[in-house]
Amino acid sequence: MGQVEIYDPKYVLVGEKLVCIARKFSRPKVIRGSSAHRTQRVIAEGTLTSPAKCYIEKVARIVRDKFQK
Repeated sequence: MGQVEIYDPKYVLVGEKLVCIARKFSRPKVIRGSSAHRTQRVIAEGTLTSPAKCYIEKVARIVRDKFQK
C-alpha cells in the first residue's frame, strides 16, 4: 500500500512514534495530561512551497493488534 496524503484537518495521526518534516518547529509546551508523564505539544510549520508533513513510524500497539488477527 502506498502513501496517501490527507489535507483535511479533521483527521488525526495516532501512533507510538510520529515523524514530522517541517521548516520550523515551535518550542515544546507542556500541556494537560496524566501526572506521571509530561504530555508535550509541538507545532510544525511549513511554507507555501514546502508544507509540513508527518507520518507514523511506529504503529500504536492497540491498532497493531487489530490487524494481526
